[in-house]
Amino acid sequence: MMLNVTEVAEVISPCVKLCKIDNETGLCSGCLRTIAEITVWSKADRDTKLQIWKKIDERKLHAESN
Repeated sequence: MMLNVTEVAEVISPCVKLCKIDNETGLCSGCLRTIAEITVWSKADRDTKLQIWKKIDERKLHAESN
């Protein structure tokens, strides 16, 4: 079950403290964010954070279908 982050007042960070960037995909193996997404998170506005969550959900779906 995916978290519906649009229902949360403060957007929760996707970080799960398993930080390791995969050299092939460029994604963190823990949270599935890019380095750019990780870097911008702390200063990002709500809409940007929600966009990042949407990308993470899309990446999860793509990984599950492979």
